[in-house]
Amino acid sequence: VFAVFNYHKYGDYKPYFYRSDDKGKTWINISSNIPNGEFGWAILQDHIAENLLFAGTEYGMYFSVDAGKQWIKFKAGIPTIAIRDLEIQKRESDLVAASFGRGFYILDDYSLLREISSASLDDKANFFAVKDAWSYIIDNPDSYAVGASFFTSPNPSFGAIFSYYLKEGLLTLVETRQQAEAALVKRGQPVDYPDWDDFNKEKWESKPTIVFSISNQQGELVARVNGSVRRGINRVAWNLRHAGTSGNNGPLVAPGTYTVIMSRLVNGDWQDLDLKQKFEVKQLENSTLPAANPMELKEFQLEVLALDRNIRTSNSILSSSISEMTSLKKTIINRIDDPSLVERSEAIREELLNLEISLNGNDFIVDKMELIPPSISRRVRRISGSSRSSTSAATTTQKESFVIASKEFVDWLTEFNKVNVKIDELAKDLEGYNIILQLRTEEIKWK
Repeated sequence: VFAVFNYHKYGDYKPYFYRSDDKGKTWINISSNIPNGEFGWAILQDHIAENLLFAGTEYGMYFSVDAGKQWIKFKAGIPTIAIRDLEIQKRESDLVAASFGRGFYILDDYSLLREISSASLDDKANFFAVKDAWSYIIDNPDSYAVGASFFTSPNPSFGAIFSYYLKEGLLTLVETRQQAEAALVKRGQPVDYPDWDDFNKEKWESKPTIVFSISNQQGELVARVNGSVRRGINRVAWNLRHAGTSGNNGPLVAPGTYTVIMSRLVNGDWQDLDLKQKFEVKQLENSTLPAANPMELKEFQLEVLALDRNIRTSNSILSSSISEMTSLKKTIINRIDDPSLVERSEAIREELLNLEISLNGNDFIVDKMELIPPSISRRVRRISGSSRSSTSAATTTQKESFVIASKEFVDWLTEFNKVNVKIDELAKDLEGYNIILQLRTEEIKWK
């Protein structure tokens, strides 16, 4: 049994939180380290872990994992305000706090607090159990109709939530040096100026990060997520999508069991923390026209993603080739007295420009509202854009369009590789003039 009293109207601002283990016959003060001046308003016990308590005070909210022997204050996401009442949504393990004058606050899925102990807080890192994740297509059609007057409180993050603890944050070389310098200044000791090698190392260093690697039941890597390196408890969400053309923007993964491994990357040094969790991805059955064969849909979406990646890579190489041929032509004109080399570089450039139209379409014609067949890249983008936001089976049009795009891309690569041969031949002829092409491309293949 728990009770909270306050006597602040009579000038006593001390917290009074009590627990009774004998049905109220005797009481123990469990206010412990809650500061004087933060008189209490509410106390609540977790419905699963009996030693996990929550307390609302005049200036915030606290939790204890040892039945009140020590309290820890919530600081992130909640202001300094009186918390007058507390309630638990048991199914989701959400803590709801009612404040005085500032509305309601919800701590989503606090279940990780049940795993915390004094011993676990001494570990360098901890990775808490991952709650099963519901997969669905996010939509909010109402927000587009009412402009700035539309207000909602943020929903919990979509996807799988990874909660973890770092006893010490990961510091960059600059932060480590500054921390050491601050300690020297505090002790009144001189601070030496770093040498140039140290400055170069700081300049070249990549920022440290926590990395979560997600794999499916077959052990195949499907995505990676980077997390904060800040000390304490952190959370990061995976959006349940495959690694795509830019981050995790591929199709939604299939329902099933997934494994996530926690590692850290410090200046190129990959360090396995030997921490992993398993969790389930479940399909929310709210689709109007769900795919009869979800695995077939995922396979199609991944085929489209693979083609899209290859097209984007080819586009990048093509763009660089066009830029280099344009620059090379000017260099030849300025430095070599051989018109044939100018003609060859210009002919290659024109072939590349025609290949760009074949791959991406002719914007000049499209801008004039002329109807022309879609380009290879536009076909794939349309399939990808419509498919990734749907849980329905791929349409006949999408499948036929994918077959067309795949065949056209194979033909396009054949022509592109022919041009690459000409570029290599030109590059060899220019070596005698001390002109080196920056871009030398191997043959690109696509099945």
